[in-house]
Amino acid sequence: MILPVYSPVYISDSERKELRRTQNQVELDGIFNQKKMLEEAYKAKLKHLDEREKVYKNELKSIGSRKKEV
Repeated sequence: MILPVYSPVYISDSERKELRRTQNQVELDGIFNQKKMLEEAYKAKLKHLDEREKVYKNELKSIGSRKKEV
């Protein structure tokens, strides 16, 4: 079996800095997108829970008023 021969790759300081800047920007963009998705999911869940709370409160009021009538 013949192993491939790799030669080292050299990049300049400015290229390395630019690569690092690009990688950092990609990471920051990912963090921003994840935070945005989490906030949207949180708001949707909160809305759902608020709606369920209203339903159960109304049912309890209805049950309570029926008890008084009996």
